[in-house]
Amino acid sequence: MSERTLPPTACSLLPPSSLPQIGDIPGSGMMFAVGSDADVRGHLATLPLVKAGMMDIAAIVPLNPYRGFGPKR
Repeated sequence: MSERTLPPTACSLLPPSSLPQIGDIPGSGMMFAVGSDADVRGHLATLPLVKAGMMDIAAIVPLNPYRGFGPKR
Protein backbone atom coordinates (compact mmCIF):
# COMPACT_ATOMS: atom_id res chain seq x y z
CA MET A 1 0.00 0.00 0.00
CA SER A 2 1.40 3.36 -0.90
CA GLU A 3 0.66 6.70 0.71
CA ARG A 4 -1.42 7.61 -2.34
CA THR A 5 -4.00 4.91 -1.48
CA LEU A 6 -4.38 6.01 2.15
CA PRO A 7 -7.01 8.53 3.22
CA PRO A 8 -5.64 12.12 3.22
CA THR A 9 -5.80 12.33 7.02
CA ALA A 10 -3.69 9.18 7.37
CA CYS A 11 -1.14 10.52 4.89
CA SER A 12 -0.79 13.74 6.87
CA LEU A 13 0.17 11.76 10.00
CA LEU A 14 2.96 9.80 8.33
CA PRO A 15 6.52 11.11 8.42
CA PRO A 16 7.71 11.92 4.88
CA SER A 17 10.43 9.24 4.99
CA SER A 18 8.06 6.40 5.93
CA LEU A 19 6.83 3.72 3.56
CA PRO A 20 3.59 2.14 4.91
CA GLN A 21 3.55 -1.65 4.78
CA ILE A 22 0.87 -4.29 5.34
CA GLY A 23 1.65 -7.88 6.32
CA ASP A 24 -0.32 -11.09 6.80
CA ILE A 25 -0.02 -11.26 10.60
CA PRO A 26 -1.90 -9.30 13.26
CA GLY A 27 -0.43 -5.85 13.78
CA SER A 28 1.26 -3.53 11.39
CA GLY A 29 4.67 -2.56 10.19
CA MET A 30 6.32 0.48 8.69
CA MET A 31 9.51 0.80 6.73
CA PHE A 32 11.57 3.98 7.08
CA ALA A 33 14.29 5.26 4.77
CA VAL A 34 16.36 7.06 7.42
CA GLY A 35 19.93 7.06 8.69
CA SER A 36 19.61 5.52 12.15
CA ASP A 37 17.42 3.83 14.76
CA ALA A 38 17.25 7.18 16.56
CA ASP A 39 15.66 8.74 13.45
CA VAL A 40 13.04 5.97 13.39
CA ARG A 41 12.28 6.41 17.10
CA GLY A 42 11.98 10.16 16.56
CA HIS A 43 9.46 9.68 13.75
CA LEU A 44 7.47 7.10 15.71
CA ALA A 45 7.31 9.41 18.73
CA THR A 46 5.31 11.90 16.62
CA LEU A 47 2.46 9.47 15.89
CA PRO A 48 -0.74 10.19 17.85
CA LEU A 49 -1.23 6.58 19.03
CA VAL A 50 2.34 6.44 20.32
CA LYS A 51 1.89 9.77 22.11
CA ALA A 52 -1.32 8.46 23.71
CA GLY A 53 0.38 5.24 24.86
CA MET A 54 -1.97 3.17 22.69
CA MET A 55 0.66 1.74 20.33
CA ASP A 56 3.39 -0.65 21.35
CA ILE A 57 6.59 -0.62 19.30
CA ALA A 58 7.62 -4.29 19.44
CA ALA A 59 10.79 -4.07 17.36
CA ILE A 60 12.92 -1.84 15.20
CA VAL A 61 14.87 -3.97 12.74
CA PRO A 62 17.62 -2.38 10.63
CA LEU A 63 17.81 -3.70 7.07
CA ASN A 64 20.75 -3.86 4.70
CA PRO A 65 20.57 -3.50 0.92
CA TYR A 66 19.98 -6.70 -1.04
CA ARG A 67 23.05 -7.13 -3.19
CA GLY A 68 21.74 -10.08 -5.21
CA PHE A 69 20.85 -7.85 -8.15
CA GLY A 70 24.13 -5.95 -8.13
CA PRO A 71 27.24 -6.62 -10.19
CA LYS A 72 29.02 -9.92 -9.65
CA ARG A 73 32.50 -9.73 -8.16
